[in-house]
Amino acid sequence: MKQILFNFIFLSLTLEGFSQSLTLNELLKFQASAPEEINRILEKKNWQCVSVDEPTPELLGKTVWAYKPKPENGTAAAWCILYQGASTPNRILYNPTDGNVLAAIRKKVLKRKGIDPLDLKPEPLPEYVKAVDAFSDGEYIFLFQTYVQPGYGGIKIFRKADYLKALQN
Repeated sequence: MKQILFNFIFLSLTLEGFSQSLTLNELLKFQASAPEEINRILEKKNWQCVSVDEPTPELLGKTVWAYKPKPENGTAAAWCILYQGASTPNRILYNPTDGNVLAAIRKKVLKRKGIDPLDLKPEPLPEYVKAVDAFSDGEYIFLFQTYVQPGYGGIKIFRKADYLKALQN
C-alpha cells in the first residue's frame, strides 16, 4: 500500500513538472500565434492568463500567462509572455523555474540548422538580467537570459528582422 501511495505522489509531481515545461517547438508556434490560440493550449496545461495589455500604435501589447501564480506575492512557478505589436511580429519570453527545461531548449536551439552565436549584448541590461547569450539561425534570434536571482533564467525569441528593427529604436 505504501508503494502505491509513493508511486501516486511521484507521478503527480512528475506530471506537474511537465505542465510548466514548454518546448522550443511550442515557443516558436506561440511566437507566430494569436493570444487566444496560445491561451487555449496553455489552459490545457493548467496555466492562467494573468494580464492582457492590448497593443497601441506606439507600444507593444503584452499578454502574460503564469503557471501556479501566487497573487499574494506576485510570483509563479513559470511565466510565458507574448509581446505583440500592431505592425511587428510577436516576441515570446519564457521563464521556467526548472533550469533543466531551459537547458533542454538551449540544446535544441544549438542543434538548429545554420545556428550561430551572436555578439549581441543589449546595453544597458535590465537590472534583473546578469548576462545574455544570443544565437541566430537566420530566421530567429534566441536570447538566453541569466537573471541576477540565482538559478533563474529565460529565453526570448524574436524574428531576426524584428530584432534588428528593435535595436534601432
